[in-house]
Amino acid sequence: MGNRPGHQHRESPYPGPSPDYRFINLEIGAGQEMMSRNVEALARHYNENFRLLCLNKTLSQTHSGMVSPTIKVPNQAINIYRSPNPNEVWRLQIEKSVIESCRTLQASSQLIKTMSTMSEQGGRLICIEETVQQVAHGTSGGSRGSIGVDVFFDMPTHPNPHIYEYHLQPIPMEIKAGSGETVCSEWASFLEMNLWQGLRLVDIFIDKSNVADTIWFFETIDPKTDGITPMYEGTVVDHCITLQDGFSASCGLEFRI
Repeated sequence: MGNRPGHQHRESPYPGPSPDYRFINLEIGAGQEMMSRNVEALARHYNENFRLLCLNKTLSQTHSGMVSPTIKVPNQAINIYRSPNPNEVWRLQIEKSVIESCRTLQASSQLIKTMSTMSEQGGRLICIEETVQQVAHGTSGGSRGSIGVDVFFDMPTHPNPHIYEYHLQPIPMEIKAGSGETVCSEWASFLEMNLWQGLRLVDIFIDKSNVADTIWFFETIDPKTDGITPMYEGTVVDHCITLQDGFSASCGLEFRI
């Protein structure tokens, strides 16, 4: 993916060092807002030059207690080692925001305002995760509440940081029912089109109450200084996860992501 039409792609060996990843397992109680009590558990790895790459909520729950079980949601943070740069120092920052709709994004939306404020300070988007909080709004005719989200940023503490711009694009997906659920969309051509405009895919937010609604987040350095030059290619990896029910080790489910 990312090949220019009519041009043969030639794979070049990766010249840099092998990436070094660190996996951090966290369990967050369902009654807490996502990560609000776990910021330090993630931020302290920055002291060792491991910066957050992504945060994944697993598709299972663990339970403790018998009379009043406490439901905890397992999460896994993936950090990547960045070689020290004497001219750059970063810290992790998490901002609370709201997604009013995954299908239409207004310039006045709280999420866009949050991202604009942080990017103007040199912040770089890492990922966006849904909280357990939902903001009620709308009418009784079927409109559901907005989605509370935690927005993760790398924030510079060094002077004169590069300024990055972000493009948020809603992409609908079609779900076909059969022996299993199949999610279909024109995402491949959409991704390639954006990569050839010099954008980098940062994250894909999926509305977990309606998997057909997604928002794709793309990043580019300020085009007023660097112009538009393709710099990235896309790679898609099929990944299967086998999950077991928290109450029974014999009950298993398989998901394809």
